[in-house]
Amino acid sequence: MDWQRRTAVVVMATAVLGWANATLGQGLAQRVPVDPGRIPEQILRETTPVTPPTEPEGNASQRALANTARRYPWIVNPGDRLTFSPSEFNPEQGENYINLDLRFARQNPNFMKFTYGQFPGDAQLYWVLPGNRVVIETQGWQGGIVHRGEGQGITVQRRIEQRRALTGVQTVTTLPENFAELAGEGLSVNAMAARIENPPGIPAPAIALPARPSATPVTPAVGNTNSPTGGVVNFDQVAATNVPQVLQGFPTNNLQGLFEGVPLQPGQRVSEAALAAYGLTWGQPLPEITPLSEFTSLPGVKILQPEGFENQDFLKLLTDPTLSSLTKQRHYLNSLFWSAFEARAPEITDDIAAVSSVWQRVYVSRPLNQTLLVYGADAPTAEYTNRLVNIGLSAMVNLEAGQVDGSQSVNTLLGMLLGGVFLAVQPEPLRTGVQEARSQQETGAAFAPLTTQVSPDARRAINQRLNDSLFYSNLVSGLEQVSGRLAFSQSLAPNHSSLFQIRTGLHRRVLSLSQRDIPEPTPGPTEIAEARTAIDKFPLTFLGATVPANFPERLPENQSEAAQVVVTTPDGREFVQEMSSLTTVPVGIQRSILAFDRIELRRVDRQTASLADFRGYASLPSLEAAWNGSSNGFQYGVNSGLWFNTAPQGAGPVTANTQGMMEPGLGFFANALVNWQNVQVDREGDRITAVTTNVPILRLVWNSAATADNNNLVSLAHTFRRQVQGWEWALTPGAALVFDALASRGIAFLQGNLATLDGLEVNGSIESDREVFWRLEGTQRLSPEWAVGGYVQNFRDVVQGVDTRTVGSGYGLTVRYTLPQSRIGLESQVGIAEDSVEARFRGSLRF
Repeated sequence: MDWQRRTAVVVMATAVLGWANATLGQGLAQRVPVDPGRIPEQILRETTPVTPPTEPEGNASQRALANTARRYPWIVNPGDRLTFSPSEFNPEQGENYINLDLRFARQNPNFMKFTYGQFPGDAQLYWVLPGNRVVIETQGWQGGIVHRGEGQGITVQRRIEQRRALTGVQTVTTLPENFAELAGEGLSVNAMAARIENPPGIPAPAIALPARPSATPVTPAVGNTNSPTGGVVNFDQVAATNVPQVLQGFPTNNLQGLFEGVPLQPGQRVSEAALAAYGLTWGQPLPEITPLSEFTSLPGVKILQPEGFENQDFLKLLTDPTLSSLTKQRHYLNSLFWSAFEARAPEITDDIAAVSSVWQRVYVSRPLNQTLLVYGADAPTAEYTNRLVNIGLSAMVNLEAGQVDGSQSVNTLLGMLLGGVFLAVQPEPLRTGVQEARSQQETGAAFAPLTTQVSPDARRAINQRLNDSLFYSNLVSGLEQVSGRLAFSQSLAPNHSSLFQIRTGLHRRVLSLSQRDIPEPTPGPTEIAEARTAIDKFPLTFLGATVPANFPERLPENQSEAAQVVVTTPDGREFVQEMSSLTTVPVGIQRSILAFDRIELRRVDRQTASLADFRGYASLPSLEAAWNGSSNGFQYGVNSGLWFNTAPQGAGPVTANTQGMMEPGLGFFANALVNWQNVQVDREGDRITAVTTNVPILRLVWNSAATADNNNLVSLAHTFRRQVQGWEWALTPGAALVFDALASRGIAFLQGNLATLDGLEVNGSIESDREVFWRLEGTQRLSPEWAVGGYVQNFRDVVQGVDTRTVGSGYGLTVRYTLPQSRIGLESQVGIAEDSVEARFRGSLRF
């Protein structure tokens, strides 16, 4: 008996094994992989129903519903493709259904899925009405939290400091006085001056010059720059021939307009208009050295009088020690050769704040699923009508930070509310049947007998074919979660089926969005950063020496002075003489000035840039039509539909996708799965000795907005399975073409399976894509409930918004606890991948 049951399992399962991973559990939402060559987790081995207990508990309706759910889970199917698998539904064993998926791995979110469904036993209905009508109604509450992706938000506070230097250079040297021409040969005039300059804060001592008791002191005359009648008026009372001569080394140009009223001190702001007037706009390239204005004087030999010095600012700076600081600065700015260097490369300092976020979709809904199955009275046929209304609320949130993604929440909410369309669409036979069944249940009536000539085996064959067709229809559906459905059969018979469905719900699409908000920097004020000037070296200083005038014609006629001076003759005799005709000769004390100055300007601009990325999924409102059916060993499912996105460029922290792939607001999709199973049974008399199954499988996945993450796919595979006494093995080679609007690639894969009656199962796969990936896993059943084993692979599963893989060896332990009709199912996997521990726990609980 066990052998026959196991043979039935293999025959029914073979149709999907070309895309099946026999170790995975049923009921996970559709997961379009990044590399479509991967096996989607929802395509699994179908299992035959377990024989129900001989004495089920509960009332007749509940017992019948539980038995039907065990045998034909996709006919009952109370849920929405997301919350829990139809195979878990059993109103006799519980009203609450919990599913959990946790992962612990580097670069992976820990929480993947938590869903909860509640279906109170007294709200469920299974009833047989007159006319060979079977009515099934399930209703309850569902909710859950599903991982949607990861976001990264980065705020960069940038400080941009720009500097440029202005240089000023000047050299001034006084020419020596020619006393021989002024006072004749052989006459010497002694002049003495002294100066002491200590560092700031150190008092300078008094200066004592040698006493000359025989010399008569001479009062300073107009040639002294410290005299109000001396330098202030630029030696205009000194004979023209006696005025000091200077050698100016560099031309001068005027920088007064740049620092008008601004002290040359660090921190002082400079007018932007003044900068522009001098061509010092930030960011504009300049030659290596650029004069800042027209020349106001040229180099050469000049006398320190207004008539002989064209730059009056420079003249006053050289001769007047009584200028105020700002007045002196003003003259100084027109006394040097000023030029500008090109601005140096900006010095950029970034203050970066990064915030990571994990986004989930939360939802709650109230599913109401109604089914009417009418068997033919004479012919082995049936009519199937089904309506599901699963309207609810949904939002995309960041639970950790308490944030709500409003744009994507609108999408998920619309998708859940679309099911409300079917509130107004209810075929009359279905509505009448449900009302009649509820009425009879409330009055305690018994099931009506089936008055059909169709044998029980034919009815079971019809039920099984309907169950398989519904399974295939859900297998290739483009919806992640169904919010509404209307389905009806075009024909149902033991050997063929034809169904048409209209569904609403949510279509899952992979998103890779990137936002860059980088405004122009906010300019700061220009200010003086450094000022190294020779302004304190000015002016030149002279001491007026009064000497006899042998050439009085050189003095103005209106000038006459007298003074007592010390005169020494060539033979060394010293005597005091009172002279009636004198002339003043300014004798230089500070005879030269060298200025090599630097004024550095600085501007600090500030810029706040925001960067955001989201890598994950969007759940988009969608409408889908599905055609599926079968004929003998031929099975097909074709689904097509459309989706729309109310906020195609925003998700998670991204509000405006400016750098990632642009997403459309409307899209279309089509999926198809076709296979043909050919089963050969070897017998020896009445005993089955072997079963050989061949199944070619064609799969198509297309969407109008194909990207690298949402590929189109065409694949062809062939499954060969051989089962003999005590063991079985299967081999599935295949190839796929993956393509989008920009690129395409081919994938080749090979999957194998070996299982024994003693509970040993070995699964292996190898896939040649961009890289070669392989995996080998073996488990041994220790008891009907427990199985343990291990795995080894050359890749790591990485979930960073979407499922993908990276090259890297991994190995570990697998533990499963499963019972076909248990309240608990658990699969755990713990291993080592690239020197890190990884674990995954998936489980279900029914109570």
